[in-house]
Amino acid sequence: DNISQLEGRLEEHVCQLTGLVEGQGQELALMVTETNDTMQKLSTGFTCQLQDNISQLEGRLEEHVCQLTGLVEGQGQELALMVTETNDTMQKLSTGFTCQLQDNISQLE
Repeated sequence: DNISQLEGRLEEHVCQLTGLVEGQGQELALMVTETNDTMQKLSTGFTCQLQDNISQLEGRLEEHVCQLTGLVEGQGQELALMVTETNDTMQKLSTGFTCQLQDNISQLE
């Protein structure tokens, strides 16, 4: 009788433990699934955010390139104007110097 009772109680404990283990296994499987889903959402969200950031950076880079291009073109035009003005000034100085030299020669003669 004692052995039968012990066997019965042992079977009950085994059934309880089996149920606990199965329950824990199901909970663990659910946690793994939820974790995977969360990681997938985070990964997707991170990828989208990264793409948005890259797009914004590309846009800003294009703006800077346009600004720099405009500045360089503006500087080029200014430089061309300065060269022209310098050439004109040198021409006037040369002409003035030649005329002055001719006047001096004429006076000397």
